[in-house]
Amino acid sequence: SLLGLFLGVFAVSLRANQFVAGLALAALGLGASGLLGKRYEGVPLPNPLPEGVLAALALALAFGLHLLFSRTRFGLYLRSVGENPKAADLFGVSVDGVRYGALALGGGLIGMAGAYLSLAYRPSWTDGMTSGLGWVAIALVILAAWQPLRAVFGAYLFGLLFFLQFRLQGSVPIPSEAFAAMPYLLVILVLALSGRARAPKALGQPFDRGR
Repeated sequence: SLLGLFLGVFAVSLRANQFVAGLALAALGLGASGLLGKRYEGVPLPNPLPEGVLAALALALAFGLHLLFSRTRFGLYLRSVGENPKAADLFGVSVDGVRYGALALGGGLIGMAGAYLSLAYRPSWTDGMTSGLGWVAIALVILAAWQPLRAVFGAYLFGLLFFLQFRLQGSVPIPSEAFAAMPYLLVILVLALSGRARAPKALGQPFDRGR
């Protein structure tokens, strides 16, 4: 959440290019995690969290976010700010405030996903352990058309591809590198077709009340 708010300083308050600011923050986070986590590298977690519990929590979060976006006032504000921030501002909605709230919420969820990797999926920390999974998450958002419940099915699709790369190695005459590349090839395909996706109209656009 703190890193999400930090991104908001540049992307929301300073009106910087949101994509450039996001890439810079991702690079900063990668370097900072490598520096701070070096002492924990390779140290096994004595009591790893059960994957089943965290998987159930992820499903509950997806359903909760669906309700938040579709049934609450904050969800209405969030959708209006994403589609037409000028109209939302005319109705008294704090565009910057809603965007800061969304960044804090999104940053917290990203942090939970990172914690899952080191606490359950691989119960130890290693430098660069995400292996580009953040880009998979971006592709998943596009594939799901920004709908939390659709993202659940997309996540299972990506998960199936990750499972197959381990399950089918050695049983079919295909190089293991080809299996390892399958999820990322799907990411490239989704991003290449993202121009057809129904994204929020104000996505990536800074808002200035004076204009």
